[in-house]
Amino acid sequence: MSKNKSIIRKSHFLGTKIRNLRKRNNLTMEDLSARCIKVNADASPSVSYLSMIERGKRFPSMEMLQVIATVFQKDTEWFLDSKQDELDIMPQKSRGGGVTGMALEPSFLFSNEILQIAIPEMLSQTGTTGREFAHLLIRAHQERNLNHFPDLERAAEEIGKKRLPLSHDELFLIIKQMGIKVKWFDHLPADVLKNMGAGSDDLVSSYFEPGNTIYLNKILKNRTTRLKYDLAVHIAHNVLHNKDVFKSIIVG
Repeated sequence: MSKNKSIIRKSHFLGTKIRNLRKRNNLTMEDLSARCIKVNADASPSVSYLSMIERGKRFPSMEMLQVIATVFQKDTEWFLDSKQDELDIMPQKSRGGGVTGMALEPSFLFSNEILQIAIPEMLSQTGTTGREFAHLLIRAHQERNLNHFPDLERAAEEIGKKRLPLSHDELFLIIKQMGIKVKWFDHLPADVLKNMGAGSDDLVSSYFEPGNTIYLNKILKNRTTRLKYDLAVHIAHNVLHNKDVFKSIIVG
């Protein structure tokens, strides 16, 4: 096997490592390319080629990798999978506070079709549930956007009229103004639990059924803080979704 083919087989995080190392040293691609030229002009990557390497579009030859390694005073093996270090591939915090993420390369391995096959298998092997993975994606989305969502903020202001904090009586008033009914319950029948997707051991604090009705567990009458939380969640769901067809449940 040629050295170049060996690099390709072991370079899944090569571009990410080069990119992260370059950024940690506060170098632009132009800076890195210029430093490589000083080491070996014949084997140095151009700025455009360096960009493709970082994005997993191209793979450097062993000679080119040696030049890059020399610039960063690293062994060439450090850039390959055999020397993978979590700190070398983990996402970095941007100056604005969000996560910049990592490059996914080689790019052909991260197509939608392959990810749709690989992700469920990975979740199964790690014991991660679909709900946990969904929460992870939501947190990543929030982090990337610095938890700033103007559309949500405007919707909240239209409903709450910028009144903070809201009492549970004010939340009940908002629900009434939205045309939603409220009913209380002691225990849910087994068939209702099943239809709502809850287990027999789950304590359902509230749920919303199409038809504009919120059902609240009577235990919430003695848990004001939790009552306000449940009411706020159902208000938000009805604002953001079509309340005629959307069904939601809160457990715990």
